[in-house]
Amino acid sequence: MEESGGSSSDDGKTFHRGHWRPAEDEKLRRLVDQLGARNWNTIAEKIEGRSGKSCRLRWYNQINPHINKMPFTSQEEERLLEAQRKYGNRWSLIACFFPGRTDNAVKNHYHVIMARQQRNHQHPKPTDRNPSASSNLGGFPMGPCIKDWSSYGMDHCFHVGYRSFKTSQRRPPNFER
Repeated sequence: MEESGGSSSDDGKTFHRGHWRPAEDEKLRRLVDQLGARNWNTIAEKIEGRSGKSCRLRWYNQINPHINKMPFTSQEEERLLEAQRKYGNRWSLIACFFPGRTDNAVKNHYHVIMARQQRNHQHPKPTDRNPSASSNLGGFPMGPCIKDWSSYGMDHCFHVGYRSFKTSQRRPPNFER
């Protein structure tokens, strides 16, 4: 089933609720190349049936060429589990430890790990959110966060979720050097 119906906005436009088609992905790529990764409502007007929010999410989570889509390595999985124990479910913050990975991909993979452990009857250790707890995260370079889009005119900011921070605040709280 390609499409599961539509939804109307306040202005009467109908939006798709189904999968993105390859032609739509290609059109989104061309429009972002042409107009930049901003003003998503303008971009959405040129892709029939898609909202600005849908275009933005598709770009940042799937289409952007800077995204690392390779499978997580076992070392990344260990770092992910440790980061989640230390920072809780602050996925945008945790994603900054995984250059090229989106916060959504990091969160989804964490839940894959939890499901795998559940299937194998391996119960994860209880969450320890104590920032002073022993950590190996300090040994890993922070690297550019996936939402560090200096090439898109945001030279002095990086994004954690949808909030901007100055580069002087680039390290997450309690980050060990």
